[in-house]
Amino acid sequence: LMNKTIPIWLYLDRHTIKDINMKFIENEKIEEKLNYYTEIDKFLQNEEFDGMLGEYLEIQEEKIIPTSKEIMTEIKKILWEETDHVPEHMRYSKFIKNEFKEYSFPTDTTTAKIITYTLRTGIHNAEMQIVISAPTGGASGIFPANIRAISEELNIKEDKIIYALYTAAAIGAFIANNMSVSGSRHGCQAEMGTSIAMATAAILDLLLDENMDFRKRVEMILSGASMAMQSIQGLACDPLMGFVEVPCVLRNLALSNVPYTVALAIMNGYSPIISFRTAVKALKMTGEILNLALRESGTGPLTYMYILSRMEKRGIEEEIIELLEKETSLFE
Repeated sequence: LMNKTIPIWLYLDRHTIKDINMKFIENEKIEEKLNYYTEIDKFLQNEEFDGMLGEYLEIQEEKIIPTSKEIMTEIKKILWEETDHVPEHMRYSKFIKNEFKEYSFPTDTTTAKIITYTLRTGIHNAEMQIVISAPTGGASGIFPANIRAISEELNIKEDKIIYALYTAAAIGAFIANNMSVSGSRHGCQAEMGTSIAMATAAILDLLLDENMDFRKRVEMILSGASMAMQSIQGLACDPLMGFVEVPCVLRNLALSNVPYTVALAIMNGYSPIISFRTAVKALKMTGEILNLALRESGTGPLTYMYILSRMEKRGIEEEIIELLEKETSLFE
């Protein structure tokens, strides 16, 4: 699943790695850790540590990749850049540029910041700009938006933000190794579910008391990730005409405040009976049940009905339907 020459939490393609000028050294120890994130929920049950989960994970990673924190710092830089502004020139997007052309991009409240940062990242992705897949380009808006907005509102220090990124990465790696994070395999629930779970876990690690029992901390973080996955079960991946724009960007926007909501619920005593591992297994099964048309086919219901509506406006809907019925009857 992941090249052994790079940290096993890092989901960057070779072109992106080249763009950020990072070099990775072959390390045999990585082989020993390939299963770590597949079973991380079990490994962490008996661990003892004083501090954030992300801090613990950073220590483990640096035993394998000494430059791990430098890489994560570069990732944080890109996450902030993609939430900073909308691309100056809209060259590549087909639909989304018309949907947000009158949007004001407010940043006066935490909620407004989350929405604005989410939208900016989605537009960057639609415009073929560099974004950090979290876990994919189409679902990349929610995670950086939440981490940045909450960090700004609470004046969270840089090192804690980096630790939170490690926590999110571990959650993403666990999901990716136990199901797919691709909409073409397991529907949008895989992409958006993972994104929300990563953001929820990171928020919890930032907000929970650093002095609390480490095992309890891990339990609450994994419970938050479970709730996030459950909340999105069954979500179809049906991009209009196959472009990762509609409803992808608006879906990021509409779901952007779910992580903070789930984190608050966990911190106030909500305890889901479905474990994180069980939730992931359930979504994997759900994804396998989903009709292929609902797995990033580009020919799903949204595309079908959109085309029909355009035909109706032109007054040729009935004519096209009759033609299709005639052509289909030849194969009966």
